Amino acid sequence: MLPGDEADSFHNWLTQPARTSRLPNGDTLITDSNNNRIVEVDGGDNVVWQYVTNTAPGSNPTPLPTRAVRLREGDTLISDQFNDRVLEVTPSGQIVFQQGAINMPGNGFNQLNGPYDAKVIGDFTGLTPPFGFRDRR
Repeated sequence: MLPGDEADSFHNWLTQPARTSRLPNGDTLITDSNNNRIVEVDGGDNVVWQYVTNTAPGSNPTPLPTRAVRLREGDTLISDQFNDRVLEVTPSGQIVFQQGAINMPGNGFNQLNGPYDAKVIGDFTGLTPPFGFRDRR
């Protein structure tokens, strides 16, 4: 395999280090994709919170969550890539919002296809439909 070919790029993507962000309390939020979880650790590397994304009925066994963002009110927004959903979970792990049916890829109503990223933009938290998308409800 030559550097730069498609397979090499895919391998590099799979072996990227976990994504992290520093929280206001000094803890670190880690998207531990290859272990299917989001983890918050304190300054002593102690796990103080985690959410595992492959335990729900119908879940992909290896969903590869790719981004987690701690929201202002304390919930966590997670892009759960191969479960084809974006979800918001409370500190107790309860899902309070989900866009995309679990492990059901597509481009119709309440369907996502491998969402890679979730972000907070100003006071808006959510999804923007792709260009040209029309609500068909």
